[in-house]
This record gives sequence, C-alpha cells and structure tokens, in this order.
Amino acid sequence: MAAMRRILTLISVGAICLLVACGSSSSHTTTQTAVTITVTPPATTSIPAANTTGLTFTATVTNDPGNYGVDWAITCPSTFPAGCGTLNIPSMHSASPSTVTYLPPADFAAGTLTVNVTAFATADHTQNQTTALTITSYANVLNGGTPANYVLQVQGSDSNGAPYQIAGVFTFDSNPTDASYGTITAGEQTLNTMSGFSASYNVQQGSGSLPSTYFVGPDGRGSITLNVQPISSSGNPIQETFSLVVISSSKALIAELDSNSAAGTLELQTAAALTLPASYAFVASGVDSGQNLLADKNGPMPIAFGGVLNIDSSGDISLAGSVADEDYNKELISCPANNAITGSVLQADSFGRVLIDLIGQSSCLDSNGNPATFDPTQLYGYIVDANHIRLVENDDLDGTSGFLTGGLAIAQGSTAGTFTNASFSGPFVFGILGANIPTTSTGTLVPSSLTSAGVVTADGSGGLSGYTDTFLQFDSAGSPAQVSSPFSNGNYQTDALGRVAWTNLVFNVGSFKPDFITYLNGDGTPLVLYGETNGSYGSVGAGIAYPQAAPPLAFGNPENYGVSFTLQNGGEDDGTGQMTSSYNGTTIVLNGAADDLDGNEFPGSGTPITLSETFAQQENIAGAIMGTFLSGNGGGYVNYYLVDDNHGFLIETDLTTSSQVALGYFAQTCDVTSATACQTAAARSSRRQASKGRGSRRLRNNSATPWH
Repeated sequence: MAAMRRILTLISVGAICLLVACGSSSSHTTTQTAVTITVTPPATTSIPAANTTGLTFTATVTNDPGNYGVDWAITCPSTFPAGCGTLNIPSMHSASPSTVTYLPPADFAAGTLTVNVTAFATADHTQNQTTALTITSYANVLNGGTPANYVLQVQGSDSNGAPYQIAGVFTFDSNPTDASYGTITAGEQTLNTMSGFSASYNVQQGSGSLPSTYFVGPDGRGSITLNVQPISSSGNPIQETFSLVVISSSKALIAELDSNSAAGTLELQTAAALTLPASYAFVASGVDSGQNLLADKNGPMPIAFGGVLNIDSSGDISLAGSVADEDYNKELISCPANNAITGSVLQADSFGRVLIDLIGQSSCLDSNGNPATFDPTQLYGYIVDANHIRLVENDDLDGTSGFLTGGLAIAQGSTAGTFTNASFSGPFVFGILGANIPTTSTGTLVPSSLTSAGVVTADGSGGLSGYTDTFLQFDSAGSPAQVSSPFSNGNYQTDALGRVAWTNLVFNVGSFKPDFITYLNGDGTPLVLYGETNGSYGSVGAGIAYPQAAPPLAFGNPENYGVSFTLQNGGEDDGTGQMTSSYNGTTIVLNGAADDLDGNEFPGSGTPITLSETFAQQENIAGAIMGTFLSGNGGGYVNYYLVDDNHGFLIETDLTTSSQVALGYFAQTCDVTSATACQTAAARSSRRQASKGRGSRRLRNNSATPWH
C-alpha cells in the first residue's frame, strides 16, 4: 500500500505541474513535449522458480519534466498467496535510466505462473510498458516432457479424525514448447473413509471445472492440487491438496495437507494390465466400516490382513497356492495354505485399475483353534508396474458392511511356490503403522496410534533375533505404552507359498506378545502383518521390511534425502520434507525444510517449517542412530533405522513425555534442477529391482511406501 500511495502522489504532482504550465499565461500557448517510456526487456521471458540470478530490465523516460523516474509494479493471479516475486529496488521506484532485476518466488501452487512486470513513467502513468514473464517449476521432472501416469496412494485421517485412504492413477501432462508444465489432465481414484464410505472419482473435466495442477521447486519439494468429481451421479466435487518431495522421476513421497491428513507415495506407472498367471504377496490395514462394533467399545475396530494370492490365467484366485491371515478384535484368523481363499481378479480398465474379490474358506481358524471366517473383501488394485499394485478396499458403499483399508501387493515372480526357511535370511529393517483397539467404553479408535520399527535377523534355518521400538498411544488402561526391547531365541517357519510365521519371541516387557507374519515376494522386501492378540495392548498394523546393508551404517556425507512422516497426538499431522545430512566424525547435522498440516504450511501457501537437527553419532543396541527430528516444531527424539546410506525409517521414542507417536521414511533424492539426475536415479532403481531374486542381498532403493 505504501508503494501505491507514492504512485498516486506522484501522479498528482505531475498533473498539477501540467495544469500550471497550461494556465500560466493567457497571452501565448506553450508547446509541451509528451512524456514517453521505453523498456528493454530481458532476452528470455521464462525463468524457473527460486532462481537467484534473475531477469534484468532497463527503463528510460524521455522528456521527463522533473526527472521523476520510473515506478514499477508486479502483478500475478490474485488467487496466488505466496507472492509474485520481487525487484531489487526500494519502494518499487527507480531513476531514469536504470536497470532493475526481477527475482521469481521460491514456490507457487500451479505448474507455471504468469507474472506481469510493468514500468510506468512517474510523470505520466498513461505511459507504461508491460512484460509478461513465465515462471516455471521443475514439474517436468515427473514426466520427462511427455504425459505420464502416476499411481497415488495415501493413508491417514479424515477431517473428523477417522481412518482414511486414497489410491488412484493420474495423468501428469507437459508441453515443453511453451513450458506449460504442471497440469493433471485425467485420472481416477478410490477413496474410503468413515464419513464418505467407499467412493470413486474422476479428474474434473469441462469448461467450468477447476484445473488440477502440480508444482516442483528446485529443492524437490512441491505440491499437487486435485479437483475431482464423483463417478456416480450423486455427490459433490472435492479438492485435495498434497505436499510432495521428488525422489526420482519415477517416485515422490507425498502427504495430504487439507482438512484430511495422510501420507504415502506417488509412483510412475509403467504397466496398466496384469500379466497372468501370477502370485502376489499382499498386506492391507484399516478399520471396520463402523457398523460392527464391540458392545463395550465406541469403535470402529482396526483390522489388518495379508497373504498370498495365486491368480490363474483366467483371473481366478486358486485355493492351490493361496494363503491368508486376518487380525481383528484381538484374534488372529489364519487360513491354511492351499485351502485359504478364493475369488477373482478382473482385468484392468484404461487407468490400470483391477477389481479383486476375496472369499475366505471354512477351513480358517482363530488363535484359539476355533473355526473362523476370513471376511469377504473387495479391493481395487491400481497397477504400478509388472510387480507392484496399490490396494484400496471398495466394499463399504453405504456404511452398513465391509471394511475401509488400504495396502500393497508385490509379485512373487519365479520364486512363487518354492520358498523355504533359507529364503528368509539376513538382517531386515522393518517399519509398521497401525492402530490400537479402543480400550474403554468411551474410547474411540485413533488412526496411526501404533508405530513400530526395528531390525530382525533370520539365520536362514529357522532362528530369529532382533530389536523393536514399538509405541502405542494407550494400553489396556488407557495410558501410553512404549516397548524398546531386544528379542532372541525366536523361531520362524516358512511354507512353500512364502508365509513366514515368527514364534517364541520373548521381549523384556512380559505383557507385550505380538504376532509377526511376513510374506515373501520377488523383490526381497517382505511384507509384514502385525497383531498383538495375546498381550495386554491390543493393536494391529501392516508394513514392509528391507534387507539391511552390512555395518557400519551411516547417513551420506553429504546427502540429500526426501522424508515423509506421520505424527499422531490425538490429531494426525502428516507431512513431507527435504533434508541434507553432514557428518564430521562425531556429530550428525540435518538441515532442510518440512511441509505439514500444522499451520497448513506447504509449497504455495507460506513459509515451510525449518528442519534443523544436530546430534552425536550414538547408536542403540540394535545399531539405530539416536537423534532428533523436527525437535523445535512438534517432533522430538527419534531412532533412525538405516537400511543403507540411501534410505531408512525414523520412529519417535519419547512417548512417555510427549504422548505422541511418529513414524517416518527417508530416501535419497535426485537433483531436480539437472536434466538427467532424476531419470538416472529412476533407471538405477529399476535395474536394482530387475536384478533382485529370492535370497538376494542386493538392495533396491525406494521400493515401496514404508508402512503399506
């Protein structure tokens, strides 16, 4: 406003001077030469966000009556909240002639931003010249200059604090000839939540629809704005806003940061149809629809399930070669190998979405040996590539039956049906996210109220040892519960289908008695089902395990990481960020920026949270590095479980003082300002995936959402 007042004042002065000149004598006429302005614009009118060199303009006013100089203005769409950029001059005024430099904003909400830079002759604002600039993001890193489909999946809480998940496929478009990056032109998704049940949506189309856009800044942080409409005739369009951090051209970590809070992944889709026959290991977690509640609990009840699906060439799920388990209501329902589950898989639509129907058999038994039933389940699977499918449940259409879950399936490939104890060998780092069972008649389920991370070492012949950090927001008495404990002399048994049951685990907290089951796949990254059915805490969840590199393990020095995280303290706060590590031999320093729901701080809306951590290189007995994360902004003490120097998990360890649980995943990022770095990172990841086989210890970086 100060700049505008100055402009108006100078206009008035100029006008008074002209009136005086015209009226100073009635005996003769004075000829006044017109004021003009010329502007030499920059050679290019396109500049990327956060550029620090800038674009230069030279402005000259001719016939300037009082050497008033030049007034400047910068304008861009009024809906843009984070500013239009800056000029390197005070009060938006310069002398004539003069050269000024324009610097673009660091981030914005869409793929491109049009900014108008206008130079006015101060003596006469009718004399002006406007130059239109195009501020580009690095959004083309997610498509390489051509349209590409990406699979999106998040899990978290809705605006009412109830469990919530989305999976879908979206087309990220670009047009390098005019730098129009950052438009999402098509797509579909399936959303399930306690308030809206299961529903499917398409990207809005038509002249009256809001565009769906995305942005990527120079540090790899960015945002996505999706505007989608229900596929059914009923229901209103909705808008979803996500933060992201790019890992490679084929992967980003994302978090929803609107009235809902959820974290997950964005992955390049390289296949849109199943190649059958095939076997898939899978896990999923979530809640009951809310109608099937315990009499003494103000539910809903959490659920987690997993197994192996043997799909024949016609799309039928065969009894032979399939197995399934379900954790629900402090009961582990297990269905025996080769007599567990049937169903069908319909081939994919144009976006690579398949419909999976699962039907449990009467041969299933609960943890007490009584006959039990694996509940009928309908899932949508969104195909990522030939080996990975993102899952979201779709059988609770009106809140009367079914479940609300999400998860992941990974193909077993040539290893299907040939697993032995030797197939599960070596140290693995695992991360698990889930929920507590409500503990009192007035208690309600809190999403993401179980976090667990640790290391398990399988000796290849049936012996287990390891360490876990497991945190629950409440135990059977409603108090926070923390188990940081080694376990040893455990056992495991692998069947031919790849189901690995962990048994005889003994922890230093006697009331903690979890069941762990892993399902092996062709990636060498077992999926993990967790349920505390016999102990006093009562919790279920699902996750993934990565084969750990040989010690010593350390952060890269230096290294850039992307991070996603889930914080739960009665209200969920998910987010993403970027951090750079350095190490001087004794001290680790992590610096970066995080975007999360707390204060709605994400690219395009305001200043991100500063991530600044310094801690000594100190390890717990499992080799995890003890440090801090977001310690000045709602975080706290954490253990970093490194898979290798490229990725790992973090888990908050100060539950007894903060009453907060948190789980995160971090992975090496590419340089989005490079024309080739992100494509190279994606190719490297693909080669690692292709080279993995059963029993291989080679690592595939960034293979899956950490807790799905």
